[in-house]
Amino acid sequence: MTDVMEPAGATPMMDPVSRFLTGIEAAEIPVDVFCDNVVLDATVPNWRFRVRGADAVRAELANWYADAGRFEELKRVGTGDGELVELTLSWREAGVPHACHQAHVIHLRDGQIAAITVFCGGRWSEPLLEEMAQSQLRRLSAIAFGANTQVWRADGGPGKLAHGCGHSPSPTQRIRTGRTPHPRTSDSSRGRGHKMTNVERAGTP
Repeated sequence: MTDVMEPAGATPMMDPVSRFLTGIEAAEIPVDVFCDNVVLDATVPNWRFRVRGADAVRAELANWYADAGRFEELKRVGTGDGELVELTLSWREAGVPHACHQAHVIHLRDGQIAAITVFCGGRWSEPLLEEMAQSQLRRLSAIAFGANTQVWRADGGPGKLAHGCGHSPSPTQRIRTGRTPHPRTSDSSRGRGHKMTNVERAGTP
């Protein structure tokens, strides 16, 4: 279910953020929603980079959102000079279902997008989505039955469950909930379709 909270005074489908979001779903990022000197500051799994300039930012995001999809979740909150957007996007790539979860901090200037800070958890293919769903069910079962959830390394030693944006359990880890272990794999993709083009490393002047 899509949850949309429109910022005060916004005109649906007319303001630059609405047009940008519509372009994400349609895989057609508009050419005129960005200021000439717009800056994209992106944090993706295990990486951060910046892209400057309308053409470069549009090209980068067009690469991220190369396939048409739909928002499974969409929340928009107005800020002093823009919006905070949280989204879960699903799409098919070569026939395989994918999804991603992102947060966009968008700043506007003169009716255009002047800056976007994006936090992306990575691109998840169908096998990983199913694995995450099963893992969540096991966690809920552990809570319901009071089981002790612990992470163990592949060599049998105790480990720590990695968590937080851009982190996933190592392929050498497995999780035991009670006595039921299950393997975990990590998605090596840094961002949805991210390629290291037109980028600057964080901190580069």
